[in-house]
Amino acid sequence: MTNPSTLLGVIASTKKEIARHQEILDRLMDDLTLMYTAGDMDDLKDDDGNLNANGVKVTRCVKTTYQYSEAVKQLKQLEEFEGVATKRETEYWRVTLPKAEF
Repeated sequence: MTNPSTLLGVIASTKKEIARHQEILDRLMDDLTLMYTAGDMDDLKDDDGNLNANGVKVTRCVKTTYQYSEAVKQLKQLEEFEGVATKRETEYWRVTLPKAEF
């Protein structure tokens, strides 16, 4: 691919395709969350609560972040301890695909 216009066109097309697939994946992950919460996935859970099927491992993860006020950025540890900092947790799924066999 030596033509710069063609290259940019393929990049744009690929980005659009990735975005389309991301929308599909997001909907599937929402379905996964609903089914997991409803207990429909219990037969796939291991002892740690991870889902395993056909070599695919899906782990429920929680990310916690804090948002600090401008006045006390230097005192963030104190804000966390006193409960002044705003706690934000983000839950997400981590999917591990089967390893390729050579």
